Amino acid sequence: MRANPDRFAGAHNPCRPRSRCEGRIPNKSNRTLPFAFNKRLYKLRWRIEAAFNRLKDFRRIATRYDKLAGSYLASVCLVAREIRAARRTDRRA
Repeated sequence: MRANPDRFAGAHNPCRPRSRCEGRIPNKSNRTLPFAFNKRLYKLRWRIEAAFNRLKDFRRIATRYDKLAGSYLASVCLVAREIRAARRTDRRA
């Protein structure tokens, strides 16, 4: 016996019809009752997630070696600047 995926997904879906929230993630292809989502907001969300993933490529940031918030913020800023500089050189090449 196979379960209906919509039966279970609807109960945990925070964007129910009566709520005021808006879907951010697109539907799966096997969903029988699709919900609406905003493509522009999904793209912005992806860009933020990708930025955090690029920051986590640096071990110092991912493991949070710095004990103080100020020094951690400084290392995040340095890594972000390094990533941005690397992207600029890639675009010029």
